[in-house]
Amino acid sequence: MALDGPRRVCFPFVGDSVGGSQVSATMLMAALDPRRYEPVVVVHEDGPMASYLRDRGMDYQLLPLPAYVGAGDRFRQHATALLRSLPATRRFLRSNRIAIVHGQDGRMNQTWGPAARLAGAAFVWHQRSMYARSRLTRLAMRCADVVVCNSEFVRQGLPDEARPRALVLENPFDTAAAAPDRGQARQHCLSAIGAGDDHSLVGFVGNLTPQKRPEVFLAAAAELRRRLSMPIACLVFGRDRDGMKSKLLRMAAELGLGEDLHFMDFRDPIQPWIAACDVLLAPEVNDAFGRTLVEAMLVGTPVVASASGGHGEIVSDGETGLLVPADDAAAMADAATRILTDPALAGRLAAAGSQAARARYAVESHVTAAMSVYDRVSG
Repeated sequence: MALDGPRRVCFPFVGDSVGGSQVSATMLMAALDPRRYEPVVVVHEDGPMASYLRDRGMDYQLLPLPAYVGAGDRFRQHATALLRSLPATRRFLRSNRIAIVHGQDGRMNQTWGPAARLAGAAFVWHQRSMYARSRLTRLAMRCADVVVCNSEFVRQGLPDEARPRALVLENPFDTAAAAPDRGQARQHCLSAIGAGDDHSLVGFVGNLTPQKRPEVFLAAAAELRRRLSMPIACLVFGRDRDGMKSKLLRMAAELGLGEDLHFMDFRDPIQPWIAACDVLLAPEVNDAFGRTLVEAMLVGTPVVASASGGHGEIVSDGETGLLVPADDAAAMADAATRILTDPALAGRLAAAGSQAARARYAVESHVTAAMSVYDRVSG
């Protein structure tokens, strides 16, 4: 679709959550060159994403839909949802003269891809999580002019026919921002949880879901308590997305973590809280990218991560952090013990991690690459 002036790029979101995908997309939308591309943000539910955009002074349009593709578990349900949503999405694209649709998650990719095709708009399918094989997803992906993945791990998991037209575009970060003062952040955190200066702060950041493996974090934290003479405080940041908190509380009681465990819920911005930690543990498995790892590296917090998913593309083991086998709480405790008892190692990992992250994940580089993709698909 040829336009006078900047081409309009539609970014649709369900709106029921704010995670790494939404944060990355928001950074891209805010930094697009307005002479070339104009973001048009669509939110289907007035929830966390709408609040997140309002807090940042970003405009959006609320477009309720009767159904989303991908919200059920049967092909017929998906097909029905597509038929019900298609008139509204197609009408929106045409009335707003949208040149490109850039979908950020499975539900939006499958809901908006066919509408983009029918409205004559180019379609960028952003795969930000491990590809879940299904007949519907495979069919919907054929609507895409290009598939953008946030790691090589994700690209390799795509269907054979999609992989040749897929490229890797790593998530962006504000690498120019000054890192929080770690001493001040630490004192603020200790005060918030009522702990003394002698405590080591061990952090976990992620929504409480099975994939994030918060139970592995608890097991590693309990092992740390047994090994270390110093007192530790275990901090769990994130929303209870799958009703796991009650299970984790029971597990914590069985492990004897007691008052050493603190559920901190969702915090925004998260960077000062990560900066307060002496070490960040990231036990999640099959994570497409691992945004928290880069956030920790940027603020100078040493990282221990599972050698799973895209983690190995972010962390260089022994240089910018430590990698351990997935689902191995004892190995994670071993690595965390090394960092907490060896200030020289902790300092070396933190310095190298910060330097690597700042050199690699700048917003400007991400936006330049994204606009090159837009140039290609829109002609």
